[in-house]
Amino acid sequence: MTSVDEIVRKLSEKTGLPPEEIRARIREEVEKFKGLITEETAAYIIAQSLGVSLLPEPEAQPSRLTVDRLMPGMRRVRLRGRVVKMYGVLEYTRRDGSTGLRGEFRLADETGEILVVVWDSSLIEEIESGGLAEGDVVEIVNGRVSRRPSGELVIHLGSGSSVERLEGEFPEYPEPVRLVLSVEEVTEDVVGEEIDVEGTLVSVSDVRRFQRRDGSEGYMRSLLLSGGEEEIRVVLWGPQTGLVEGVPLGSELLVKNLRVNLRNGEVELHSTSRTKVEVVRAGAGATEALLEGRVLYRFGVEEPPGGRRFLDLLVETDGGLILMRAWDPWVDLLSSLEIPALIRAENIFWTRRRGVRMANLGPEGSLEVVEEGMGKPPAGVRESALSLKYPRTWLDLSGGEGSREIRGTVVDSCDTIRVRWRCRLCGARVETEYGRFICPSCGEVEDPVPRLSMWIRVDDGFGVATVVLSGRAAEDFAGVKAEELIDIMEQEGFEGGVPLERIGLSVVGREVVVRGRVSYSEETMSIRVIADEVSPADTEREIARLLREIRELLEGRGASGEEGSG
Repeated sequence: MTSVDEIVRKLSEKTGLPPEEIRARIREEVEKFKGLITEETAAYIIAQSLGVSLLPEPEAQPSRLTVDRLMPGMRRVRLRGRVVKMYGVLEYTRRDGSTGLRGEFRLADETGEILVVVWDSSLIEEIESGGLAEGDVVEIVNGRVSRRPSGELVIHLGSGSSVERLEGEFPEYPEPVRLVLSVEEVTEDVVGEEIDVEGTLVSVSDVRRFQRRDGSEGYMRSLLLSGGEEEIRVVLWGPQTGLVEGVPLGSELLVKNLRVNLRNGEVELHSTSRTKVEVVRAGAGATEALLEGRVLYRFGVEEPPGGRRFLDLLVETDGGLILMRAWDPWVDLLSSLEIPALIRAENIFWTRRRGVRMANLGPEGSLEVVEEGMGKPPAGVRESALSLKYPRTWLDLSGGEGSREIRGTVVDSCDTIRVRWRCRLCGARVETEYGRFICPSCGEVEDPVPRLSMWIRVDDGFGVATVVLSGRAAEDFAGVKAEELIDIMEQEGFEGGVPLERIGLSVVGREVVVRGRVSYSEETMSIRVIADEVSPADTEREIARLLREIRELLEGRGASGEEGSG
């Protein structure tokens, strides 16, 4: 179609005149000027005489959307809201190895909030100069919406995008709230949030390198922050591993922009590309000079997916019995130790995990085995170790939350024992999408770790708790390995898990002892236990425990009476 044909069509549509009549008028106009003008020029003259504009119509401004209406793939998005968190200008590495800059901030309106990534150089300069700051109300035009592997929606601003600062009052948009928490305040209630946390640096691992699926190299390290009576694990990824390089142990830190994750029932913090570390007060480089004692009991080696191996020990010191957690690289040495054994550990640090105080020996510490095979362990040492690591409580929570032991009757259970998949690198739970495994932190993973998962309800006469078993705790209780369950699923066509009756597991009515992390939910008004182990109740052990408690109670009363008579 020629341009004249297109003009004729438009004139016919806008005036209602037949195309033949319009063409006749064009020919008359050409003849009038004796061939000095083209048909196209004549067509424009006719259009003007008819009062029709042939100029391109201005592109309609996209209607303004709200955050809750955004979908992946949208373009030319127009959105208004308040900058509730400004991450500033960040450096990133391109696929070819070169580096570039991008800006990032979070925008919130009355329906929700979203991450905005800025690629345009002029907008990046505006962020860098402070022209766009936290608290500003802005209108974004020509944004593009995408979805990250984690499921998070993101708006991208490129060369055709604009950000306009708006003046005035906008009470409908949330004000910026910087969530700075202490270690004790980081709980399951803030899982999925991005927070700042204050704490004392008590342990830093070496940088661990790994191979990604695409053949590139990744690296990570973990550290422990302590605060009050609790500790929390922080995982740093990629360039963020250098944020604590040279920071001495014992330093008080403010770590910004950490993502709160839940892994194996434990809350931990993961770095983002925006994570920063501020040293509030430098430490002395150690938190405890020396620990000498006799190892009397050794728990099993724990190796959580994506985490470091550790081993818990019962150690007798001059001050009494304590728990010590040894991390790699000390696990293999202590696993082969012939106990009782006398050890000397330097540069340890003290933490309170799940309410239980313990010494910790990390990679920055040192260990000397002074003597091993020192006769037989004392009688009842296992019970002492268990009672120290898991103090007995009733389900009225009179003994408090944290690492606890409860005894009761199984009154209900799930119907199916399920297989959950965990990322081998970070330990996060992965989801399946079209036959692929997707980790919210690492993206697609090729070889996730299968972990069994099930639940039971236990009544101890004072209350009822839902007990969640996963990993080794579920395997030991059910008497089946994850690989065996997967074989049954594949051979018999079960999806997601296998019915308990298929593996001959009947649990209701059993008397059990549960050891794990006890917590109470204000929202659901229920008690939950993340089990480390569930074992049959030992009647003889229970009788011995009761006799010991009665004896201690009588001795305590006797001591009080003697003191009072003085």
